[in-house]
Amino acid sequence: MKYKKIIFAILFLFGVFAISYFYGIKVSKAEMETQGNFLKERIETYHNLFNKYPNNFDELNLNQPEDRGPFFYSKEDVFIIYYDLGKNNYYIYSSLTKEWNDAKLLPVLE
Repeated sequence: MKYKKIIFAILFLFGVFAISYFYGIKVSKAEMETQGNFLKERIETYHNLFNKYPNNFDELNLNQPEDRGPFFYSKEDVFIIYYDLGKNNYYIYSSLTKEWNDAKLLPVLE
């Protein structure tokens, strides 16, 4: 009887941890998309005004993020917004696909 309570307690704590972990990832990605979409709007506005994509955050009158992002790079008619999640994991928005996706490598703009 005592072992059943211990096993139940361990399983319960594991379940709470798992739910919290996966909920935290979802909230975090939602926050990343909100911040990234703000940056996307600024980049697209810049493109509409100057008919080219900005080269850096200074051209957007924004401060360069210090942590995990959002960062961006552009080339001619395409841009990428990305977050560095560590250990070669990225969360990326591509102006080509117009979607947010997980990736192991940053795409190269040719």
